[in-house]
Amino acid sequence: MVSTGYPQLRTFNSLEKIIGDPQVMDNLVKTQNEHLEKLSNLAQSKLFLGKEFLTWVWYLTDTSSSLEIPLDKKNKIKVELWIDDKILLESNGQTKEESLIRYGDPSQSAEAAIALESGKTVKELKLGIHIANYGEFTATLAHDQLIPKSLQLPVQKEDDDTYDNEFSKLENRIELTNLYMKTLDSLFLMFINERTDATWEGSQIDQIREWIKSKAQKNRKNEEILH
Repeated sequence: MVSTGYPQLRTFNSLEKIIGDPQVMDNLVKTQNEHLEKLSNLAQSKLFLGKEFLTWVWYLTDTSSSLEIPLDKKNKIKVELWIDDKILLESNGQTKEESLIRYGDPSQSAEAAIALESGKTVKELKLGIHIANYGEFTATLAHDQLIPKSLQLPVQKEDDDTYDNEFSKLENRIELTNLYMKTLDSLFLMFINERTDATWEGSQIDQIREWIKSKAQKNRKNEEILH
C-alpha cells in the first residue's frame, strides 16, 4: 500500500465498519446531543446571568485577582484579573439608568462605588486577563452574550523568531484566541458553580454585600478628606 502521508486515510475501512454499527452510531449521536445541550445551557446561562457574572468578576478583581482556573479535567492555569479602562453599570428597575465610567481606573472610582451602592449591576466592562506563560489579554464584555469585542492578544516579543512567517503568526493568533475563550468559559463555569451552590444565598452574598459596603465607605472617607 502506498503511503499517503496522512495516517487517518488508511483507517477508512475501519471507519466504514464503525459507521455501519447501529450501537456505535447511537452512542455517537447521544454524545453529540449531550454536547449540544451543554452548549445551549451555557448560552442560556450567559444570557440570563450576564450582569451577575460581570459584577462577580469585578468583585474578584478587588478581592482575589490571582486565581487558578481549571481549563479541563487535567489542566489548570493561573490567571490575574483586572478591570481596564471602561465599566458600564445599569439599574435593574423598569426605568433603566446607566453610569458609564471610562479611563484611568474606573473600578476604583467614586462614581462606580456610588452606582454599586445604589443597586446597579454591570452591563459592560473591559476585562484584562493575564494568563501565566502567555501574557495579557483584554476585551470588552457585554452582559447579554458575553462575546468578547476588541480582543487584544499578547504582543509578540521582537526577538521571538518562533512565528517568522504570516501563516505561523495566524496560527498563533488562533491558538491564543481559543485559549482566551476557554479561559473565559472556565471563569463563567466557576461562577455558575458558586451561583448554584447552597452557600450562595448565605455567605457568598454576604461577602459581596460587604465588598459593596466597604467600597462605599471608602468613597465617603475620601470625600471627607477632600472637604
